[in-house]
Amino acid sequence: MMGHQDSADSNAALRSWIYVSTVGADSTAKVIMRGAGILILGSLLLGLFLPPEPSTIGLTVIWIPLLVVAAVLLIFLGPRWVRTTAKVGSEEVFLSSAGIRARLALDEIESVNNSYFPSGGYGYRYLGKGHRGFISGGAQVDIELKDGRKYTVSVQSIDEFCSAVSSAKTSR
Repeated sequence: MMGHQDSADSNAALRSWIYVSTVGADSTAKVIMRGAGILILGSLLLGLFLPPEPSTIGLTVIWIPLLVVAAVLLIFLGPRWVRTTAKVGSEEVFLSSAGIRARLALDEIESVNNSYFPSGGYGYRYLGKGHRGFISGGAQVDIELKDGRKYTVSVQSIDEFCSAVSSAKTSR
């Protein structure tokens, strides 16, 4: 019973975050995703007015519902999916974007600085050898690890994020 209590306490400590930043997709990403969804719906409407060849009727029955679902997802959920979350805890920094997650132990972090790297794109990005990005537009920080890996992350406030990582590292 006592061991179970200790593990529960350590899990609770990991869940108490010092700083939490959630950055949604900027307006450019929203326009692109919603535009793609509208383009798919427009193509479907055009396809409804053009009679299909008799040999492709079976394919039409399969593809139309799939494309409608894809369009609706892009229009309504796409911009929400491209969201970057950065959390600073007493033991680690947690990063998440587009379903990809990374946990960086505070002991591994060499430095955290304002990013001047033009990352481009949205979501989880490969930015070069040993360099990954969790990008959703806006302000970004570079997290450099002692082993040479680097992460570029969208955050709400560069100063607050850097300050939170610094205070978490010094309080250890």
